Amino acid sequence: MLRRTLLKSPLAAPLLAIGESKSFEKEALARMAVGLIPGAIVGAIRNGKTHWIKGLGVLGANSPAPVDANSVFQAANLTKQVIAYAAFALQASGKLDFDQTLCSYVDDLKDPLARKVTLRHVLSHSSGFPNWRFEEGKSLVPSFDPGSRFQYSGEGFFLSAAGARSSYRNGH
Repeated sequence: MLRRTLLKSPLAAPLLAIGESKSFEKEALARMAVGLIPGAIVGAIRNGKTHWIKGLGVLGANSPAPVDANSVFQAANLTKQVIAYAAFALQASGKLDFDQTLCSYVDDLKDPLARKVTLRHVLSHSSGFPNWRFEEGKSLVPSFDPGSRFQYSGEGFFLSAAGARSSYRNGH
């Protein structure tokens, strides 16, 4: 079973609904073993508050350290779906405008072409921004006119999250 299909499985919903119990923990650990997932943090929220949280397994395939509620995992591309969902929710509530330029939320883009990039460009990976800048002090500059074509940009998406946070905090 692929990791990404673990929670999409029809059998996962009853697991998540059980709550914290020894049978839940045993079943979750069995599914993690099948999916080659060394560790995870699971929990439940009830009435807007953490109801329970539990670390399962170990931090990594080569690490015997147990996972606990404070363990930190590299989420990588998994966060993009959460950011996109939050951005669309903010847009639906009128708090975020996808056609506003990114620099209206995060004004540290000096390049004139970069200042034309909108949140819509970033969310659709059409900003022209590189995936990541790897040179310290290098300006973030699009490699083509924003909106004219597709180019994956993890850093651009990171900036869209900053824009969404700014918009949410400032009540745009």
